Amino acid sequence: MSEQSQTIEPEVEKTSVPVTAKKVSGVVKTESQVMKIAKFVIGVALVSLLINMPAFWILKKNQISIAVVDVQSLLLEHEKKITQELYAKSASGNFDPQSGAITNLVEAQTKKFVERMEKEIVTINESCGCVILNKATLLTKDGKVTDYTQRVRDAIYK
Repeated sequence: MSEQSQTIEPEVEKTSVPVTAKKVSGVVKTESQVMKIAKFVIGVALVSLLINMPAFWILKKNQISIAVVDVQSLLLEHEKKITQELYAKSASGNFDPQSGAITNLVEAQTKKFVERMEKEIVTINESCGCVILNKATLLTKDGKVTDYTQRVRDAIYK
């Protein structure tokens, strides 16, 4: 009788997904464990985003916007316009500089100017829902500040 040595190897089931091991932070983890951790982290991030989005929207919605009007330049323009009109009238000879007509004319035009300016500023405030400041009050020229000076100028002299 001949003796033959045979090694019998146990049959191992073969899986379709290879399981490899990775060493993460000194701990050996399988690929499926890494995927579970990645899914958990992504899930937490998405839940956090969904919870915080309404808060971010509310903060953005309630944020006050600032607009400016250069009142000083508008007043200087008005002053120049009145001065030119007075010089033109006095040069034509039809205007007596000593009469109270000069004061009345300046007061009437200035009153009309101020009323139109205030009316336009109120209209802008209602349409944009912003705080309107005199441009001279700003300390910086940077930032998201809308300048409505030209719009007010157009409304005054239309």
